[in-house]
Amino acid sequence: MATALAMREVGDTDGSALLDRLATDPRLGLTAAQVRDAVGEPLSFTGLAQRQVATFADLVAKLVAADPAAAAYQPGDIL
Repeated sequence: MATALAMREVGDTDGSALLDRLATDPRLGLTAAQVRDAVGEPLSFTGLAQRQVATFADLVAKLVAADPAAAAYQPGDIL
């Protein structure tokens, strides 16, 4: 948790702080290179998420194209 918080606070967008922390953890017994090799390409762990998001975005684009006025709708205050 500390690493995740630090990543948000300092903007560690590539996760290098977490990987460095894992590499220095004696319980793992891995070098920094071994940790990076094990993680590989992080987006490969997302499964079908990229395709699902693209499909949803395409659906939304079609709905917006079919009814631009509805897409621009701004609800009024409830109270």
